[in-house]
Amino acid sequence: MAEARSAVATPRVQEKDLGTTDSLVDFLKFYRQMIVRNYFRFRNSIRNGVWPTSTNNLGVACAFSVYLLEYEPASAQAITAYLKRAVQGLPLPSKTPRWLANLIGSMGISFIFFITLMKVRQYLLRILLAYRGWMCKSFAFFLI
Repeated sequence: MAEARSAVATPRVQEKDLGTTDSLVDFLKFYRQMIVRNYFRFRNSIRNGVWPTSTNNLGVACAFSVYLLEYEPASAQAITAYLKRAVQGLPLPSKTPRWLANLIGSMGISFIFFITLMKVRQYLLRILLAYRGWMCKSFAFFLI
């Protein structure tokens, strides 16, 4: 149906080229439109289940990273060092309490981790669905 519409559509060409670049209003309108579209895509990804897990697990991940930052267990020294570098890189005031900086940093790190996980999952699904015939393959050779 879309191909039929595009086949009979007339191209929209201006009668004369004004020779000007887009105005600032058009530029801002375009970026506002892009930001709104990305917001709704992100929100729909969460609603449609592409979000990797529930928001309760996001809270658990945040609490676990706060635990790592506050108590610094010896078994997770490498992870704790990475988390500390990330928290120290935040633009917070110098008199911010350590626990508050750790909490803000762990919330940000947990959220970024889950966003990254969501995007990886989306791309893996796209790759899988782009491969034609994956549902018709015979998996009998896996059985022993």
